[in-house]
Amino acid sequence: MPKQPLFIGGAGRSGTTMLGALLGGAQGAVTTPESLFKNRLLTSGCPDAQAALKRLEKSWRFRLWKTPLNTDEINGLDPRTTAADLLLWLVDRYATKENKPEWSCWIDHSPCNIRQVPTLLTHFPDAKFIHIVRDGRAIMASFFNLTWGPAHPKSAAEFWLRKLTPGLAAECAYPDRVLRVRYEDLIEEPKKTLQSICAFANLPY
Repeated sequence: MPKQPLFIGGAGRSGTTMLGALLGGAQGAVTTPESLFKNRLLTSGCPDAQAALKRLEKSWRFRLWKTPLNTDEINGLDPRTTAADLLLWLVDRYATKENKPEWSCWIDHSPCNIRQVPTLLTHFPDAKFIHIVRDGRAIMASFFNLTWGPAHPKSAAEFWLRKLTPGLAAECAYPDRVLRVRYEDLIEEPKKTLQSICAFANLPY
């Protein structure tokens, strides 16, 4: 069965993790932790898959997946495996660990996905994207009790605009691949909103 990625992205604190968790309950879907290591892997190429895996094992970002790889698995991989296929192979290892071996849709909720649409489409031509947008004032409020992020309304507005712009550009450039979802709609009308997302992503509701 073909493996199709669904990349969720948006400004930080916009609900990417929540949406990923909700969609991960669909039949055939597996939601991994954020894959913030993937852009470097895709842009640097993968001339030696085994060496790339050994580097990933040392990455704290990959260790968040809590998916240890044994030496036999690494040595058994074709060194000529592409970076995209290597990522799908890692998703398969994660899905097996989570007792979802028959997955067909990889859901990744890394917020930066929406800034990497052209790169991700180059490697995953069948991928689809969800651009989740939350009211900038609510994002500002969500930072109040954190030790990171904007702490002033002006810096929060600049943060929101800076993170929103790539998503709006992606919507215009790839209207059939990028779906905008309002965070507030997801909260106020969860069934209707999730049904439209599932229809867009070819997932059973």
